[in-house]
Amino acid sequence: MDKFAHNRFLALFDIMGFTDLVYRNPHKEVLEVIDKVRKFADDVQASNTASLIFPKIFSDSILFVSDGDTDEDFAKIVYNADLFLGTMLEQGVPVKGAISHGLFTAWHEKSIFVGRPLVDAYVLAKDLKFYGAIFHHTMEKFIVRNTGVFSTWISKGKIPMTEGRVEHAYLNLSGERVRVFNSPDYEVKLRRFYDTVSGPVRKYVDNTIEVYCQ
Repeated sequence: MDKFAHNRFLALFDIMGFTDLVYRNPHKEVLEVIDKVRKFADDVQASNTASLIFPKIFSDSILFVSDGDTDEDFAKIVYNADLFLGTMLEQGVPVKGAISHGLFTAWHEKSIFVGRPLVDAYVLAKDLKFYGAIFHHTMEKFIVRNTGVFSTWISKGKIPMTEGRVEHAYLNLSGERVRVFNSPDYEVKLRRFYDTVSGPVRKYVDNTIEVYCQ
């Protein structure tokens, strides 16, 4: 199995409120949400584009794994994470995630995915209090090295987390903002999430709009 272990980039996303969705809604509505994720995966596979990474879907978790950790691999993981995040938010699917790096075993044929980067991404994403994706500290040197390439895609700022606002690099959706949100419609589409939640959970929507629109 060692031959499948390489230093890789990894992007892990979770669908927010999925457990509650399963408990409180008809099975058909649950499948409609999953179908949006599946359609994204199908579109990636059908495109047969070298820059796209086919996502692995495990219930409410979506995983993107690079082949290695070259600058090209970095570009691919950032592009795919940005594309997925923007597409899901535009379609009304609340997701959050994290992007990490390290030694990781990815045996696609056997669906075996093991390594610390997965744990790093999971733990970091769990603390997020907005719909978005941030970079684990293992990504910092690659961000610096590729500043010229993705300077408009990656921003740094005070990100809402469990213990308050913390300085972190995050996907600013600049690429997806142009493609699916189209300026004035951007905040309008994010505000649609207010129609899906009540009470304290709405803070996620508040924070998302603040991060991306202000």
